[in-house]
Amino acid sequence: MKSSNPLPGKRNLILANESLEIKPRRVVLMLLLIANLAALPVPAKAQSAAFSDDPSSSSSASTAALPASPAYPPPDRTYTHPTEKIKIHNYLFDAFGPYPIVGSAIAAGINQEDNSPPEWRQGMEGYGKRIGSDF
Repeated sequence: MKSSNPLPGKRNLILANESLEIKPRRVVLMLLLIANLAALPVPAKAQSAAFSDDPSSSSSASTAALPASPAYPPPDRTYTHPTEKIKIHNYLFDAFGPYPIVGSAIAAGINQEDNSPPEWRQGMEGYGKRIGSDF
């Protein structure tokens, strides 16, 4: 029997190339997902309940559990506003620190793979333009 396809192996080659083009994108997306999950804060654990039959004595039981000595002063629970120096430091870190730089490099890598925008073409020059745009 004669095959109607003049190049019988070409279809398999095209399918193999398409699947190879998808794999790097999936790897990058999985790495981004893992990085985002790793950056999530650890949930706080609940405090242990004071063992008492009387619910009204829960506050007195919790304070009675602490040793009454000057080595264990009560915690200071008042809020203090950040100083201007701390505000400026936080702003600069959030705007120009390692996280925005790494994030823009990863986004530029994804855009480089998608060739988006195509006017910037491929190569280091296009990647540099994409990093600058994403940053």
